[in-house]
Amino acid sequence: MIRNTIVPAPLSSNVDTNFLYTRPEQFLNLAEFDPGVTEIYTALLGIYPPGTNNLNLSGFNYAVFHGQVNSGSIRIDWGDGTIETMASNGSTYHYYDYNSLSPSTEFRGYRQVVLSAVPATDGAKFTDISIDIDGPFDSSAVSSTSIHQTPILDLAMSSNTSTIMNIGGKQHPSRMCEKVGLYNTTGNRLTNSQNNFWAGFQNLQDIAFVPYMHEDTTESHQEVFRYCSSLRVLPDDFADPDRYWFWNSTSFYLAFDSCHLLRYLPDGLFDKRGELSELSNVQDFRYMFRYCYNLKHIPRLPTRTSGSNIRVQATFSDCIRLCFLPKDFRANNIDSSSSGGLNMTFNNTQYLESLVDFDFMDMDSSAHQYSSINTEQLFENSGIYVNEIFPWYGLDFAFINSATDLGGNGMYSFDRGVKFMDEGYFSLSGGILDFTNVIDNQDGFNGNRDIREYPIIKFAPNRMTNSNSIYRMFFNNHNLNKLHLSGFDVDETFGNGEYYQMFYGCYNLKCLSGLPFNAANDSGDYSGMFSNVRNLIHFTFPGVSGDETGFSESISLQYSPLTRNEIVNIFQYLKTTSGKTITLTNNNYADDLTAGELAIATGKGWTVST
Repeated sequence: MIRNTIVPAPLSSNVDTNFLYTRPEQFLNLAEFDPGVTEIYTALLGIYPPGTNNLNLSGFNYAVFHGQVNSGSIRIDWGDGTIETMASNGSTYHYYDYNSLSPSTEFRGYRQVVLSAVPATDGAKFTDISIDIDGPFDSSAVSSTSIHQTPILDLAMSSNTSTIMNIGGKQHPSRMCEKVGLYNTTGNRLTNSQNNFWAGFQNLQDIAFVPYMHEDTTESHQEVFRYCSSLRVLPDDFADPDRYWFWNSTSFYLAFDSCHLLRYLPDGLFDKRGELSELSNVQDFRYMFRYCYNLKHIPRLPTRTSGSNIRVQATFSDCIRLCFLPKDFRANNIDSSSSGGLNMTFNNTQYLESLVDFDFMDMDSSAHQYSSINTEQLFENSGIYVNEIFPWYGLDFAFINSATDLGGNGMYSFDRGVKFMDEGYFSLSGGILDFTNVIDNQDGFNGNRDIREYPIIKFAPNRMTNSNSIYRMFFNNHNLNKLHLSGFDVDETFGNGEYYQMFYGCYNLKCLSGLPFNAANDSGDYSGMFSNVRNLIHFTFPGVSGDETGFSESISLQYSPLTRNEIVNIFQYLKTTSGKTITLTNNNYADDLTAGELAIATGKGWTVST
């Protein structure tokens, strides 16, 4: 059962015209054609002066082409006065000379040229049109800055027979291209892979015609729009059930990664031919919408409820303006590998108002708990601008982490805005955050500047075994008033330097209970632990007085307004040692300590500095 959820209003298919692309009037027109009837490939190219290193590319003033026809040859007009005839199923390329092109075509520092390729024989038809070839240079990965590729600005492929139209995604991305139209008919559905189809088209802003795809049994959509950083709108035709886009998909790994300006996805985009069924074949949603900074709404994304090892790592990471999760996106059967789990799933979703339909309890209905699930940075910077109260999501299970999973690391780093956690955290399961199986919570609540109070945070004895597992856990929780930890039982095997900056910058922390400090084994272990903490008035150590769960290395509590009785209580729990100092300077009550009270500390080998 999910509390405090809000179902978003459906978006209209009418997109704000301000989002739409307008082809520059300075662009030359493509060769004339009748879409879906004329057999033609035509493209507008921007040719830069010699030596220009545009977009971190070099030596790219060339065009490539591969084509196949059902009879005869192919006539290629390169647009600069060069015309050649190429045999069917051939590939070729052509270099352009900037100085030979008309200065009247100059725009944005390049000169323009229009090429076209058509069957040379009357009545002949294309069966394959492709620019996904190396040409004079080898291909390289889409993320590389040294990719050599045709400097296409606008392109169109039109055929009513061709079943292959490859435009060069990932290995050959036309990074300057602003507009693409692949005109075909229902009778010649494309069979080429949708994997990486548009990947790397960094300046793409208009998909003039969405092609009809073949009804394959399954199809991967890995990286399909990756790095399309200028694309603002995905046309409604991608959701047309007759075009088979995202039909029976097996993977959405990195599908929309780094689509920085994307604002609109059509409803029904991920529904199987318009049916409200599960995406039963999809296992991998990792990084699907990562860095989609401007995306506010994602249409229904129905994860499957059966199977295993569904991967959702960083699915919505850095979707800064996302308001709601897509409907039916669930947490069933999550991948439990150390690199997977729920790591960064909602990281930096700064406007997330609710976790609609994300039901954690479906993970394991018998125990309501994960099995070795990585939760590192799960909610880091989530909902910081809209949620004063961080929404409860059914957390009556333990966060379980194997020895290789650093699962608590940065999990609840809201940064700012969130002041409290929903009452559900307090009312269920004894009102606790159950971290009894977490082995590492480094930076777990780091930077929660506005948080006032947490529910009880429960750990298990000697479970925090990873090195640095409580480093900076509550770093810069400026407004945190009190904190109750339970279950900690640590010794020297806990690690070295574990308390480093744990409460650094907790200006308003007054009450701290449940944390043993006896695991420190050198002076650096407490480095910065209470830096800028000047309102502490109460410690409650685990165990009874004399259990020595207090400080084991030199510690400064200067400026803390601890009462005389509170200071004596701290002395009672100090670990017996030698040559250590507890600093209580700038404390109004420290000078009132009696010789007998001071002897409690000095008798354990401590020097008391007042």
